[in-house]
Amino acid sequence: MGHDKNDHDCRLNYLGSAKGMETDAGVQLINHSNILKEAKLQVRVIIGDEDSSMIAAVRKDNPYIYFYKLVDRNHMVKNFGKVLYEMQENYKQMKKKGVVPHIKKCFAYAVSQNKGNSDRLARELRRMPEHLYGRHENCGFWCKYKEKHTILLTDENLYTMLVDFFNKYAANAGKFSVAASSQANESFNNVIAHKAHKNQCLRRSEACDFRVGNGVCAWNYGEKCMAKFRMRVNLSEGLYTLKYATTADGKRFTRKQTNTSSKAKLRRVILKQQRESLRKSLEKSEGITYQANCGMEIEINLPEKSNADAKPLIVYFDLETTGLDINAEIVQIAAKCGKYEFDFYINPTKEISKSATKFTGLSNDGGMLCLNGKAVESSNLKDGLLAFKQFLESLSKFKKCLLVAHNASFDTRILLRNLISCNILRDFDIIQGFSDSLKAFKKLISQKKGPGQFTLHGLATEYLASEDLQNFHDAVGDVRMLEKLARYFNCKKLLVGLKQSYYDCCNRIIENNKINSRLQYLRELKGVISITYLKKLAKHNITYKQLVELYKNEGSDDIYKMFCEKVGGKVKITKDIKISIAVVNFFETN
Repeated sequence: MGHDKNDHDCRLNYLGSAKGMETDAGVQLINHSNILKEAKLQVRVIIGDEDSSMIAAVRKDNPYIYFYKLVDRNHMVKNFGKVLYEMQENYKQMKKKGVVPHIKKCFAYAVSQNKGNSDRLARELRRMPEHLYGRHENCGFWCKYKEKHTILLTDENLYTMLVDFFNKYAANAGKFSVAASSQANESFNNVIAHKAHKNQCLRRSEACDFRVGNGVCAWNYGEKCMAKFRMRVNLSEGLYTLKYATTADGKRFTRKQTNTSSKAKLRRVILKQQRESLRKSLEKSEGITYQANCGMEIEINLPEKSNADAKPLIVYFDLETTGLDINAEIVQIAAKCGKYEFDFYINPTKEISKSATKFTGLSNDGGMLCLNGKAVESSNLKDGLLAFKQFLESLSKFKKCLLVAHNASFDTRILLRNLISCNILRDFDIIQGFSDSLKAFKKLISQKKGPGQFTLHGLATEYLASEDLQNFHDAVGDVRMLEKLARYFNCKKLLVGLKQSYYDCCNRIIENNKINSRLQYLRELKGVISITYLKKLAKHNITYKQLVELYKNEGSDDIYKMFCEKVGGKVKITKDIKISIAVVNFFETN
């Protein structure tokens, strides 16, 4: 009492909640350890489970050092299987015997065969749903496609769920591609718990320090360290002390030998299966009381709103992709601003479609990215996006960039989806917004009508000199011609006027992702009402179960009232009574 906490070894060193203790201890140990500072050591790699926010707290406390997070293999496999078992509640095919163990086995093979190669592991994980549905064209060595497969899924709704599920793990492949384990730490904690018992309050005295110190020595040197302590202070080893230490070390050695035998490992597997069966039966009655694996979720944070009136720097950009589908991956990024150009090839994790290869000349060949049959230097997606960010930042220290593309709705959507998948959306706050040159040219040349009149190839051929024409469907050539066309039509002011802010574009993509993920809770109504109305229901977070409860408790009239309800001056779902009648009829007949 009455002493400052800094002038003595204070026992009262934490005042926060129990939940925050792990995070606080991690920050103190990694960033503020005097022992590490004296040894001039800096922690850079952290191994742990995915159930706490410690890594975020460590990075926030020391933003000048990049910390690498690796996932403990045992925790990851356990949580991976748990999520698969949770899918059984909504998908009947997941309940079939052997489905979940088969998926876990394929996952374990993919991880084991791609140790240290996060790009290849991510590629294999994204191909996993195709394997489960009998499409083995792109499978890796973990798949024995020539053998007869007993597990074959057919539910397309489940396929969409599995694609999202494996994409989540693929986006985090860098965390567990290295064989990391915290098992040694768990074993050490067990030794300390035997010395400094958790059910006793030892924090008010120095006894806790001595007990922990004794635990450290016992871990490193065995229990015989006590005899060595006695000799260090000129005391005899002690007959009973030596006898106890010899017996304890012998038991420890025997236990270690037994636990590493094949018989003991098999017994642990059987006991684990029994515990898993018991856990599932208990959870049916208790419900979910804890959500594990939260760290594997791709956290999407919106960028901050920027000053929309500030004069931007116009950058023309173009993407070449694996195809035109919504989940297409980027294979080439090109950009141009004045005399400065950017060109980067990315090796995708999925196959490039034949139609895309026909137009761009880019193809996959033995895991390499090739242009017109010749291998080109390429890197992974995240490195390519970060290189693009560095290029944009190098153009100006004071102005933000307005990215202009021809038919920007496609390029913008693909770029933002890939930024989200790499969890680097906020890193691109150098972007002020996006603008579409296609819309600008249609305003300027209003007399041109009909399909195909405003393609980049057609406009360049008509308005540019022959020596200015570049290779079409090559990203670099496209941005060069786009810049020349913009200069020819003198439309910079119009492009700025047509811009959509980076914040609004990101928000739109994130909201669409949320809506698509919620559609799984309305799959029973698929075919009853159109996808447009299903998305409106998902937008307002209305589930099939909520509609059923409303119908049972209030009747069909309240279904119509809810559909017609106005939110923000707009009808929530629709005023068309046919839609609510279709839903009610479905409830009555099912």
